Amino acid sequence: MRARLRRWLGMVDVLKVSADDLRWIAPDRPLADVVAQWHGMGPALVVVTRGADGVHASGPAGPVDLPATPVDIADTVGAGDAFMAGLLAALDRDDLLTRAGLAALTRAELTDILDYAQRIAAITCTRPGADPPWFDELLTTEAHPAL
Repeated sequence: MRARLRRWLGMVDVLKVSADDLRWIAPDRPLADVVAQWHGMGPALVVVTRGADGVHASGPAGPVDLPATPVDIADTVGAGDAFMAGLLAALDRDDLLTRAGLAALTRAELTDILDYAQRIAAITCTRPGADPPWFDELLTTEAHPAL
């Protein structure tokens, strides 16, 4: 699996893994070191979701770390998928979901995109089952004052 992953890294533009995935793939190696290595092997953006510890990403402007969005957890099923959906939606929203767009991604843009994706995952975690928010729910924080 690790050999396949090394080959795949040269073929992807955006890679998202969880910290649990990373510990399985690269045990005993610091997260930031693995992410930097993978980023150098091809992907324009490498993102690691860390649950309650937030998110770490490496983009063209360097690494970004964000703390988790605190919420009352009902269920974590679907949180990773909701995060990835939010990540791709935000990249598309900002016309950055192209190789050229990803290559020009600034630290401020990446921070905003990661924050958006985390918000979607956080809302998903406040509900039982894999129940991500509808778009109109994201337009206001009134429905989710903890966010």
